[in-house]
Amino acid sequence: MFPSLRRLHWLWLVPVLLTLTALASSRLNADPLWYDEWYSLYYAGAAPLYGPITPAEVIARIDPQVEFNPPGYYLLLHLWTGLAGGSAFSGRALSLLLGILTAALVYRLGRDLDGRQAGWGAVLTLGASAFFISQLHELRAYTLFPLWVTLTLWAYWRLIQPPGRRPVLFAAAYALGLIALLYTHYMAIPLVAALAVYHLIFAPRGRRWWIVLGVSALAGLAFLPWMAVSLQAAASVTGDASRDFYAQSASSLIGNLLNQFTGGSPALLLIVAVYAGRGRAARLVWTLILVGLAAVLLLNQQLRFIGIARYLVGFWPLLALLAGLGLAAMSRARLRPIVILAVWLLGGAGLILGRTLPPDGVDPGWKVYLPWDKLAAALEPYATPGDALLVLLPEPTPFWFHAPLAAHYLAALNPRVEPTPDWLPAALFDDRMTPAVERGAGSEDAPLNVHLLESLYGTTPDQFHAQASALLSESSRVWTAYYPDQLPSPFLRPALDRSAAEQGFTTCGSILAEPALRLDLHVKLPLPPEANRFGDGITLDVLTPLPATAEDTLPLIIGSWLDETVPPETYSVGVHLLDSNGSLAAQSDFALPDAPQGCHPVSLPLASVPPGTYSLALVVYNWQTGSRLPTADGTDSHLIGTVEVLN
Repeated sequence: MFPSLRRLHWLWLVPVLLTLTALASSRLNADPLWYDEWYSLYYAGAAPLYGPITPAEVIARIDPQVEFNPPGYYLLLHLWTGLAGGSAFSGRALSLLLGILTAALVYRLGRDLDGRQAGWGAVLTLGASAFFISQLHELRAYTLFPLWVTLTLWAYWRLIQPPGRRPVLFAAAYALGLIALLYTHYMAIPLVAALAVYHLIFAPRGRRWWIVLGVSALAGLAFLPWMAVSLQAAASVTGDASRDFYAQSASSLIGNLLNQFTGGSPALLLIVAVYAGRGRAARLVWTLILVGLAAVLLLNQQLRFIGIARYLVGFWPLLALLAGLGLAAMSRARLRPIVILAVWLLGGAGLILGRTLPPDGVDPGWKVYLPWDKLAAALEPYATPGDALLVLLPEPTPFWFHAPLAAHYLAALNPRVEPTPDWLPAALFDDRMTPAVERGAGSEDAPLNVHLLESLYGTTPDQFHAQASALLSESSRVWTAYYPDQLPSPFLRPALDRSAAEQGFTTCGSILAEPALRLDLHVKLPLPPEANRFGDGITLDVLTPLPATAEDTLPLIIGSWLDETVPPETYSVGVHLLDSNGSLAAQSDFALPDAPQGCHPVSLPLASVPPGTYSLALVVYNWQTGSRLPTADGTDSHLIGTVEVLN
């Protein structure tokens, strides 16, 4: 019985993997998409916005002028979203799954290389990497890449071991891993070259040696169809002068790689690495790391294309294995590596829970994440055909970085995003896309005109004023969105307010006012309708079309016009939902401001209202006495229309 229990030692891996899953899964939907993640969904043809398309169309959609990676990840994401859906949550769930598989396989590889202690050291140091945890919720290839590295290395190690059982199985796994690795990320090429160096110099000669060589040659032939695209991507990189600004020096690249893996404590890795220098397993890992990094640095010196250290995420399993080998050797020497491992784990836990990451490269100051999801959710109920949305981007974030995200999240409103950079796919409006999404009520007749306003250094107040005046002249209803915690240029908002006042806009206030997002509405009010006039010279009207149906809330915008004789601070407005008997079912009140003209966003709560047909009415009353003002037809309320509540 006890020998059987000892064989189940791997069950202790389960709580480790569950912990990693819990840490990452809580963040799957914590952030909106960012630029690179949008490209993942677009290339993969994720439905309903960008698909369905065939795998051949996935490959054809990849533009080597923009995307510098092979199609492997996008093909896998294409298959995944076909089963799980094309949302950001489902796409990120794939990254989580791949990362957990990587951690499990790193443990198995470490155990096969140097025993259980090496396996535990490898998986724990990998799991303690805050940057690795962050990649578990990135809709990119940064968990697939290390998975293929680990699988390829594990299959290779098992294949060359004498006597080595099941050679056909491991040869097939090695071929799969090698081909998938080459088709996932170009930074796999230095690692494959390093493995070739090890195999040619250090691997024991024999029948298995030739099998590996033959399988490797076949994998190389399998990559030939993509070789022409690879060369085109290399030419694009060498012709891009901006890459020189972002490309890191050798010392910065290595430093950032080690800082990211160790959570800012590369000294811990250096200490344990000293003890990992002996044996065939250590020789394999050291060769892959040293030769692979040398090849990377040589390529970067020539092409100047590595601007962020996450491109080297394929080295993380190797660094984890190096740590595992060193910790195991220290344990055998009775040097108590548990102390180093505990410090490593505690430091990593602090970074993970605090969501703090070491630097990844040159920071241009751009705001990567903006709450486009919240902006879309707040705007959709109120938007009408032909509205304009002015998004005040944080300084100095460029428009092209958020143009596809604006089109993605506002798709239900039929957005026309401007400006649109030439290299983007026409902001989602060309024939390569299939925007088969259910459109909102505001998208049937005219698009939502979305303008991304940059706050670039050197723009003068007069230039901002001219730009704002031109945009405001295009519509009578203009929404402005900005981010209180990520402000635009200090000249932009005053210029916008000045232009709005000059063109007769009335500010309706904030539809949404949060620390991370503020959404305001500005309206050119029409002439007051005489039929909606109340006593004491007050006129009200609903400025948004009344929807036929509503569920949890009924969003409205109420316009008000006041004669000079209206006493100040006297009246309030009630928006009443009445059942078939005329009884009040729901209401929302606001104080009538003293301005001659105004508009007021209202959200009528319907969550507790039973399903049925209801009437909507406006009333004006003295808030001190409760007495209502009469309408033009002698009643005490003005009926707007009916709405079907679907709760």
